[in-house]
Amino acid sequence: MSLLKKLFFIFSVLFFALTVHAELKIDITGAVSEPIPLAIPYFVGDSSVSEEITDIITADLERSGLFRIINRDAYIQQIKDINTRPSFQDWQAIKAQGLLQGQVNITQTGEIKVSYRLWDIFSETQLSGNALSGKINAERKIAHMIADSVYERITGEKGYFDTQIVFVSESGKQNKRIKRLAICECCFTSEGAFGRDF
Repeated sequence: MSLLKKLFFIFSVLFFALTVHAELKIDITGAVSEPIPLAIPYFVGDSSVSEEITDIITADLERSGLFRIINRDAYIQQIKDINTRPSFQDWQAIKAQGLLQGQVNITQTGEIKVSYRLWDIFSETQLSGNALSGKINAERKIAHMIADSVYERITGEKGYFDTQIVFVSESGKQNKRIKRLAICECCFTSEGAFGRDF
């Protein structure tokens, strides 16, 4: 092989290697977003049930990673009635972009009715509102449904908090395992997931 052919071959290989190296260098920027700051005061009404519902909604939205719930100690306006229009300047002062307010009523027949309103703080408009009702032990489901509604209204995507997973649970000794079909909410707390056997 002549010297010219060898040099051509070496330069071709080096050129190809440098070209391939340049193509493998990837620089990814953007697509970083900050969680949306929301204010969620405790819902008005029966304190134990309203606090539980508010805490579930708060946990659902925070765990999505898309929302940051502003600490309740920072709230200037105290919501006393769901029908009172928010003082938007108070919520703007703490840099909230959205406000979720609600009310819990327990009827004489033992049903629970939860009304809520989602407000856009900067445009000073109501984004959504609804009233849900069910049996007194349905507060978890109602809270997940409200979180789904807020998630969908703000992101445009269906919420997933009112979701259940069916799985096989095993218990017992190694040589005598008992398998059960179980259902679990997509809600995890410090105590773990809420599951029950069929």
